Amino acid sequence: MLARLLNRVLVAALVSGMLFLSPAPPSADAAETELPSILLTLEGIPGEFDGKDKQMKDAIVVNSFHYGVAAEAPSGGGGTPGKPETSPVEIAKSFDSSSLPLLRALTDGKAIKEGYLYFQTRGAGQSRTYMVVHLTDIRITGYSSASGSQRPNESIKLSARSVLFKYMPEKPGGGTDPDPVGEVLTKYRFDPIQAVTPKGNAYVKGFTVTLHADGVGDTPAQTRYRVNGGAWIDYTAPFEIYAADTHTVEYYTVGGDGRIEATNVMDFDQGTFTGHGSY
Repeated sequence: MLARLLNRVLVAALVSGMLFLSPAPPSADAAETELPSILLTLEGIPGEFDGKDKQMKDAIVVNSFHYGVAAEAPSGGGGTPGKPETSPVEIAKSFDSSSLPLLRALTDGKAIKEGYLYFQTRGAGQSRTYMVVHLTDIRITGYSSASGSQRPNESIKLSARSVLFKYMPEKPGGGTDPDPVGEVLTKYRFDPIQAVTPKGNAYVKGFTVTLHADGVGDTPAQTRYRVNGGAWIDYTAPFEIYAADTHTVEYYTVGGDGRIEATNVMDFDQGTFTGHGSY
């Protein structure tokens, strides 16, 4: 818990007034030699992909993906085009452990909090994720199945409140540049919340968390966060976390041009942080 972490950093926090967490180094086992071309993760609906990357573990293997946006052209070639209309995200997959939960989510009208589509390419003997699509407030709006050579083939339609794309360009020498020019980066600041025991001893009972997004230029951006895996909240002002009940804090920023940052994750139970650090 956060309480254990506070015990370890209490002296440093009292001296500096701020806690700095270092990003956890990636595990040597984290690199995948080969990943499916498309993977889908949906909160609460596991698939059958058994990968080393914890973000993709229990993902659903997707065979194809379709998504479209259309707007009517103004008559006569001038004026303002009509409001864009988005189509549902449509995926094709084989029958697996996610099939019945997806069908039940459709029949029950159940909302899925969020999901991620990961797109991979292969080169130099290793897979590389080049694009991530973040879906929020998802509802299954279509399901069809047809016989296949081994397993039935399925077509699933997902309607989402937001569909956000993040493309990760490849560096000239190979590999993904984690911080390309213009990348959206959110950094944090911790200000300790002081308290005093009945015996008069000062201690840190929590922190006020301030988030700051860089790389968004002059375009409006929206930072979102959640605590302990709860609902995502639009960040408008600093918020407080306490040792007694905080396990994880997650946050990310969406640039005004649609660029989406990979989620920063603070895990106080493990004492680890994955993200862009403090400011």
